[in-house]
Amino acid sequence: MQGPAPSSSASAAAADAPDPCKKHNLKDGAGTKADMCKYENDVLMADYFGPVDDTGAVFAIMNPWPDEVTWLRAAVFYYDKDGKQLTIKVGDKDQTNDMLDGIAVKIPGSKTTNVPLGLAKKDLPAEVNTIELQIAAFGWDASGDTKAAYFTSTTPISRYRGIHGGDGPTGIAECDQYREKLQTCPKQFPDALTAMRTSLRQYNNAAPETQKTLAAALTATCSKGLAAIADRCHSSD
Repeated sequence: MQGPAPSSSASAAAADAPDPCKKHNLKDGAGTKADMCKYENDVLMADYFGPVDDTGAVFAIMNPWPDEVTWLRAAVFYYDKDGKQLTIKVGDKDQTNDMLDGIAVKIPGSKTTNVPLGLAKKDLPAEVNTIELQIAAFGWDASGDTKAAYFTSTTPISRYRGIHGGDGPTGIAECDQYREKLQTCPKQFPDALTAMRTSLRQYNNAAPETQKTLAAALTATCSKGLAAIADRCHSSD
């Protein structure tokens, strides 16, 4: 048995409701929790602010949107002084990150807000030196005249994530030297720099067993690259 047909006024209101994805120049998605607007880069930026207390590590989260963010899907990652990702205890299980899926927050629009997230100080491994937050999705619920809207990154949360989002040191001397050399002359070798950053980010964000498989080929590639630009890359270019 079918219910009553929607009134003409209700249909008109639905038709007039702004599409949050198009409103923010995002092509894919409907802006609902089931079909979030898709964006490629990090939109909400988070920096570890400190300190860590009983409520978790404090992150300064910049919300460039005019709307107050009330919902997050995020993960907190922990690293030692050498940038090695640490395994942590969440409940009674060993995990590579503290996954926070669908948590309520209050981050006012166009402001930076300090938000405590992740493990309490008493639960941190002793080796922790750096703490980072990856925000994979966020949104705001309907409130008054504000339409609910949800957004998700095309970069999902994975079990492994290198320090600085994978842009930190790899531990492969040839590759770290090659990237540093390319960064001194980005105009000469823009494609090589982009490709190398992508490769090293993939390596840093891979599981340890995968890194072992990739290391030899990556080392050879970086060694060849260093030789190829040895006398052609100058900081003044």
